[in-house]
Amino acid sequence: MDSKWPLDIGEDTGTPVSGDYRVPFKFTGELGRGTIHIANHKLTEAELQQYREGRLKAALAQ
Repeated sequence: MDSKWPLDIGEDTGTPVSGDYRVPFKFTGELGRGTIHIANHKLTEAELQQYREGRLKAALAQ
């Protein structure tokens, strides 16, 4: 994935959503699947195509 769309998966190093968490908060459970929906995006057609190709590659790698 392109670095201009950064994601934290399994560990959140940013601002916690609640005072109950201390960063970095490492998720120690197990994820079976993750889904990202992009709505009302401002991506160019080229960026959208790159995103779709990345999703396809990830799906095929499973």
